[in-house]
Amino acid sequence: VAAAGKLNVLAAGAPEAMAKAAPALEAIAGKVWELGAEPGAANAVKIACNALITMAIEGMAEGGVLAETAGVDRARFLEVLTGTIFGAPVYQNYARIIVEGEYQPGFKATLGLKDLRLASALARDSGASLPVLEAVHARMADAIEAGNGERDWGVMADYTFKTAARIGKPEV
Repeated sequence: VAAAGKLNVLAAGAPEAMAKAAPALEAIAGKVWELGAEPGAANAVKIACNALITMAIEGMAEGGVLAETAGVDRARFLEVLTGTIFGAPVYQNYARIIVEGEYQPGFKATLGLKDLRLASALARDSGASLPVLEAVHARMADAIEAGNGERDWGVMADYTFKTAARIGKPEV
């Protein structure tokens, strides 16, 4: 993606440093997202984006578990989901990965856990309470502990499908 000049580059820093770096960033970027003068801003946004991807993965898995309790195939559920209210690329990509069960690393689960750890630390250091982030952080840690660390972080969905407590089929 970088060689094709299509990266999304998150950048932050002093205006003079940003101006000096602009030609190099533009050479590898489809878009450079300037995020202000605070150097840590770009890192915080990257970590927040990755945390949201893991929340999307877990949300699709949990929605799939609910659909399956009513007899709906997870592939059909994910097709409905990505063909209607969640048609964004991240949902489409991870729905495909979940349905195919192919967790060849695009982004390893261990790297996802690292970013969730950093996001949790950022939240804690700023005094923010983010319970969904903490739940997804714990879920990713559990998926890795179950032996999935070198697989794509989408494997968290597989872990959720395998471990979700199914007490009984609800009346619908």
